[in-house]
Amino acid sequence: MQEELLTQYIDSLKSKISRIDSLLRKFNEGNSKAGDNIRLLAHTLHGSGVSFGFPEISEAGKNAELADKDALPEKLLGLKKVMETVVAAHRANAGALTPPQSSSSEQKAANAAPAAAAVNTVTAEKQPQAAPEKKNSTLRVLIVDDDPEISQSIRNVLAGLPGEQLFTLVDSGAKAQEAVVKNRYDLIVMDLLLPDKDGRELIELIKREFRIVTPLLVLSSLQNDSVRIECMGLGADKYLTKPYYDDVLLEETSKLLNRKLQKKLSLVPINGEAVEDGESDKISRSSYLAGKSILVAEDDKMQASLIQQRLEEEGATVKHVVNGRDAMQLLRSREFSLLILDVRMPVMDGFEVLQRVRQELNLELPIIMVTAMGSEDDIVRGYDLGVTDYILKPYSEVQLFARVKSLLKRKTNLGNNPR
Repeated sequence: MQEELLTQYIDSLKSKISRIDSLLRKFNEGNSKAGDNIRLLAHTLHGSGVSFGFPEISEAGKNAELADKDALPEKLLGLKKVMETVVAAHRANAGALTPPQSSSSEQKAANAAPAAAAVNTVTAEKQPQAAPEKKNSTLRVLIVDDDPEISQSIRNVLAGLPGEQLFTLVDSGAKAQEAVVKNRYDLIVMDLLLPDKDGRELIELIKREFRIVTPLLVLSSLQNDSVRIECMGLGADKYLTKPYYDDVLLEETSKLLNRKLQKKLSLVPINGEAVEDGESDKISRSSYLAGKSILVAEDDKMQASLIQQRLEEEGATVKHVVNGRDAMQLLRSREFSLLILDVRMPVMDGFEVLQRVRQELNLELPIIMVTAMGSEDDIVRGYDLGVTDYILKPYSEVQLFARVKSLLKRKTNLGNNPR
């Protein structure tokens, strides 16, 4: 690790120690925002500690970030003590050790080394796939993280990509939004916990509203599988957790820059079937959804809106209802190619709708039940009543639409009518 970068990190710890004293005082005085600011500070230290060789700072930062209100002061003081120990040890080592003298030729070589070199060298056993060099072109990278030390560390790692790079470092969602509107980037690397915006909102804005196809890699301390799935469903291309390994980050960004940007539906097997790599673009342009009429029965309007938007983008006609009774009325009067059905809905729940569709209306259309009710009894009940597929919330949007396409593709190939 470059000594200059390490020194900058240690200096930042000194200022953060002083900030801890200020935040703790405000917290004890009852300041309503102090707790959030403490967790934000702890989050940045959780992410940066291991990256700079101090796993004890990461662990203490994580403990403070996740502590409840009553335990927060104690965990914050524990974090402060760890930071003070690291700073004191660094100060002692800096005074006790004299750097070895180098020859003049060695010194010239050292001075000529680029300032933005990668923090660690990628091992020969795990060389990343090289990103395609662009002739007369510069790789433009946007890094979104509110911790300047982490942003600089990411920058140094990605400087190991072939060719020239131009980095833009921003520390908030608003600045990131402004940057992607004004400039074209070849790669976006972003945190989720930003001071002014949840990173998932930013992903949705970039991918859904602005329709920017730039590869987007999430680098977050949130080691939660449901969050990862949600980010991938919103359009992120890769999700890595902090603390990260430099060679892994470099390898994954290289892969993103080398491959054609597309949804990897091959990761979602459907009843033993998997969409082959490279087929997702072909399927999205196929006739499996074009002209299909799909009913979505879901009382969560935001979730239903996301499903409807995606289906309509691929050519389907979508009708949305918020309760089971309205779903039954539409199913009696109109033909649908597929039903996406929540369980917990007002007026009439999904299980009752499912039973009536199969027994009263005698409809054979595919039905995907999407629900948080994941007990064995619930799943067995769904299949006993005639559901075609059962998906648990939280789910990946990629997973849901892969299954929609698979069911409609199978229906088309069999030559069946929707009803």
